[in-house]
Amino acid sequence: MELEKLWKQHVLEWSASLSIPIPEGWTQKVFGVLDSHYSDKCRDYHNWNHIKDCLNLIQKHEKHIDNLHLIRFTAWFHDIIYVPGAKDNESKSATFAGQLMGKLDTLFARNLVEMVKWTDYTTVDVKNYSLTMRLFHDIDHFSFAKNWREYKVDSLLVLKELGLMEYDPHYLQGRLTYLKNLKNKLFLSTYFDQKYSIRATTNIERSIKEIQDIYGICS
Repeated sequence: MELEKLWKQHVLEWSASLSIPIPEGWTQKVFGVLDSHYSDKCRDYHNWNHIKDCLNLIQKHEKHIDNLHLIRFTAWFHDIIYVPGAKDNESKSATFAGQLMGKLDTLFARNLVEMVKWTDYTTVDVKNYSLTMRLFHDIDHFSFAKNWREYKVDSLLVLKELGLMEYDPHYLQGRLTYLKNLKNKLFLSTYFDQKYSIRATTNIERSIKEIQDIYGICS
């Protein structure tokens, strides 16, 4: 499996960089745990496809990414626990990641726990985001910068996962407010902002117009 090979590669590169021995069978066992969560058929968006998107972006832009190992492992673990609508997915994912990685290196595990917990994007004021945080935020939100068709597919998958309909007026009102706020500043790192902000802004503006024109929702 392509993802399993990539996981093994990332573990080996990380362990070599810190001279940390990996117990026999640990890598395969942890991948099995990841796979059991991300392959859950109840997941429509927060599944292996989203994780693969994050990992592909990291690989594509890794020369511009600081703390590469931390960002890689944040991608692997940040949605391992996902219950639609729950407010504690990130904190539970962080705890899970810490339990698995803490057996190998407690300092790295603590940093990973903080990163995964932070991915609810509400616990730390954006003004205090580190560069590593800004980069992962942009990777996690890259769906907005895909081509229009892919962006719409992702949006509908999120809705399906939440058990909502696209024309639900309550959802549309909230979505409209969210998009208008997001349009002002989606990407937080200079690198992603310069490369992808125009495409993302175009998608967001088109979505706003679609909600207002087709569904007659105004903020």
